[in-house]
Amino acid sequence: MVPQRDDDIAPAAKVSEVVLYYNAVISPDVSLEPQSGLSLSSWLMLPHLHRHLYFCMVSGHKSIRTLLSSFTYVDLAEQLPSKSSPELAVLFYHQTCAIHILQRCVAELSQSQNGPDTDLFEGIVWFICLCIQQSAYRSWASHLQGAKALLRFWGRRTLHDTCGFPYYAFMMMDIYRATTSPAASITDDTIKQHELYLQHIDVINVDARHTLTPVPSQILVAAVATTIRRLMLTALEESQPNAGACSLQPLKDITNLAKTFCPRSWSENVLQLDNPTPAPPGRESETTSPMDDWIALSQYYQSATVLYAVLSDKSCYAQHGMNGHYYDKERLEASETLMRAIRYLFQRGKSSFERPGHYKMIIWPMVVAGVEIASVGNAPEDLQFLCASLGNLAMELGALAMHHAAVFLQDLWEARNGNRGSNEADKSLVDWDRIFRENPIFLM
Repeated sequence: MVPQRDDDIAPAAKVSEVVLYYNAVISPDVSLEPQSGLSLSSWLMLPHLHRHLYFCMVSGHKSIRTLLSSFTYVDLAEQLPSKSSPELAVLFYHQTCAIHILQRCVAELSQSQNGPDTDLFEGIVWFICLCIQQSAYRSWASHLQGAKALLRFWGRRTLHDTCGFPYYAFMMMDIYRATTSPAASITDDTIKQHELYLQHIDVINVDARHTLTPVPSQILVAAVATTIRRLMLTALEESQPNAGACSLQPLKDITNLAKTFCPRSWSENVLQLDNPTPAPPGRESETTSPMDDWIALSQYYQSATVLYAVLSDKSCYAQHGMNGHYYDKERLEASETLMRAIRYLFQRGKSSFERPGHYKMIIWPMVVAGVEIASVGNAPEDLQFLCASLGNLAMELGALAMHHAAVFLQDLWEARNGNRGSNEADKSLVDWDRIFRENPIFLM
């Protein structure tokens, strides 16, 4: 048991329970590489803010699992019931304490301060992650804007050096948040912020294997470029038709950037080895290389990013028409590769003796795959697989965002295909902004 201190935030027995639960249940899911976890002795070295956040994470994880425990896939169309959990009171108490500490720290910031407050920024990013875990969109969005205000206060060009890992987490949340937000709902500052991300992606010193978002930098650049193009197209459409046209990156350049990415080369660089994992005696047929899992993961993001670029671009159908669409080939190839990678990674996670966790890191691409399937309307079994897998992930990871992603895809399928009738002419048309008009959030 952790030694008790008079100023600790909870009794020693409760602290020990939180530390043990985090190490046993949550820590294995936050990275594809083994983590050292949280030691009982290191607990006392943490700021009070971080201790409260650990309590929030663990109690939230338990509460969400309790809420989802009575659900099956067929219940997904219904909203979660208003159930109480013994952990909810713990969650709300420590969440309130964390908010008060954050507010006090922000209020005490001074212009004379030398550089960013790393602990404060890390705490805010962590708090945003907890909001995503609970699928609390309004809270999540407002705290994200608060973090951006701090970036402006400190000088956002310096954060990637001084706050490497939390800045990377913040950057990834903001990048993928923008992909599933209507262009009109995003502030003018978003383009400038995303242009800054393009400068930071290749220089930030973070090992992708130790993050929740192990996305290849080349693919990340393509996703950011797509969002910038999408926002600029909307701005041009609503105001000055000729303004900024010269700086609008061609869609073909973006898709080519994603398509020329080499999954094998990137995976070799990530692992810096190509040795198979030895199987136990009698199970040699299951021997596989971790390279295969990383290749599938990178193909997954590659294909999803190509689909995002094509599906979200308003100019596609206006330029090329419905029949013989210029991007049909890219769209079909990306969709097929994406579903193969999805099924492969989930099968590996289910049946392989070493149970690699790559399938836990692919939530956003699963949503993109579901949007494509619902739009085309020809593979209900694939959509059912996606929704069931997302529902299982919600329980496994203790995060409501995946449950709501499954509900979102199921509702989209019904809206697109429930009353389609015999007229198939519009089946490939996608209004990305309309699909994501309610700004759903999906944990990466």
